[in-house]
Amino acid sequence: MFSEGREDVNDEERAGRPSTSTTDEKINEVEKTILANRRITVREVAEDLNISIGSCHSIFINDLGMRRVAAKFVPKLLNCDQKQHRMNIANEMLDSVRDDPNLLQRVITGDEAYAYTDSLKLVSVEDAMVTAYASKKYLLPHLLRECLDFVESHVTPGNVGSAYEFGRALEARNVLFRCLQVVDRQTSAVLTSPAFTEIAASTLEMVTRRRHLNLRTEYALYVACVAWAHETCRRRGIPAEAETLREILAHVMPFLRFLAMTAEEFCKGPAKSGILTKDECLSIFMNLAIPGSSIMPPGLCTESSARITPPDYYTCVRYTASGYHAPIRALRQFCLRFVIRPRDVYIVGAGIPIRISGPNYSIKAPKFEALARLCQKIADERLESDKMEVNVMLCTDKDLRVKFPKPFYARKDVECMLELQVRSVFTEDILVPTIRNRKREDSSDGITFEFLPFQKSQVPNPAEALEFSTIHFYY
Repeated sequence: MFSEGREDVNDEERAGRPSTSTTDEKINEVEKTILANRRITVREVAEDLNISIGSCHSIFINDLGMRRVAAKFVPKLLNCDQKQHRMNIANEMLDSVRDDPNLLQRVITGDEAYAYTDSLKLVSVEDAMVTAYASKKYLLPHLLRECLDFVESHVTPGNVGSAYEFGRALEARNVLFRCLQVVDRQTSAVLTSPAFTEIAASTLEMVTRRRHLNLRTEYALYVACVAWAHETCRRRGIPAEAETLREILAHVMPFLRFLAMTAEEFCKGPAKSGILTKDECLSIFMNLAIPGSSIMPPGLCTESSARITPPDYYTCVRYTASGYHAPIRALRQFCLRFVIRPRDVYIVGAGIPIRISGPNYSIKAPKFEALARLCQKIADERLESDKMEVNVMLCTDKDLRVKFPKPFYARKDVECMLELQVRSVFTEDILVPTIRNRKREDSSDGITFEFLPFQKSQVPNPAEALEFSTIHFYY
């Protein structure tokens, strides 16, 4: 080749085989196909027009100036799971309307545009609830999380009823926990709120079932229940007669503590209202005069103690410390296995009997970062896990108490494992307990914790692990 005088190794121009796929006709056909269906794939275009995939790419980029972009989620284009989810929600709404014909009059409407924007600006709890329903409907977990956090931080005595019903509908455990705290600690403000008469029957039952309430007298709870019943009659368009009020309040009558009222309160309220029968009034009057002198009629509460403000949390004890000593090995993990009965609870904290050594308190930072986690064995031996970052601080004169930023929701009759993994090991600077009276179970306020020994498969290095001594909960 070079002997003939050529100095370039590249091919010289020649006619070659003419292109049949990038002609003006093919380019127009590709453009028409795309405009007819913008969701069509490159492979489908190539098959429809009988050209290669490479030629399609060349036409898209070089001739038509098109490029691939991420498709925006459009609610009208749903997959099978999303369609089934939408149908389930629609059926639930239809059932709710059948059960309560006036439900649609209390529905708060909102703009679903919240669900399709990267910025979320919530101004009220109602906005947050509407946006949360839309976020769950269209499977947008990040927006749902923001809405739930907003509702949780804005629960007040005036909106606690709607917030509780919202939390139950979406199974928002933290929202429900916050609602319970508001009901228990700000009971008077809740009962006197104008919105109390608008709450659902199930929410009213929840309030009357609470063992602890911040009430001066049980009579205030009775008055609020009667006001709710009168408002229910007004909404239904029926006369508020004594028999009707008794029927409406039938689901809460077993939880109203008439025996906790004074004789004067009972006389001016329940006895005159006609809601109770004469025999029921007589039995209650006799027990108010001489406790236990008469058997309470069926369907009425036998509890005579007044409700009081609940504690910050309830405590069950695994073991106690009889003394303290320097640790033999470094400690990195704290854990506790247990089963709860007879109801679900919120785990709000735990106690560990360790302290920082006195001489090191002034020269060492007693704060530590840790990871808390609750694992539960649910149906089919599946594990459900929830975790959060926590900060712990050691003291010289009292045991370590870990308070979780948000409560863990623990189910009843399920094996649970509570763990605390510290970032840095506890070494010779701390004092650990000499353990005595290790219990197999403990009860507090009707809740029982059955403690189980932890296994090596669950704790990688048992030598660096110590059990929690107490567990703090709320329900």
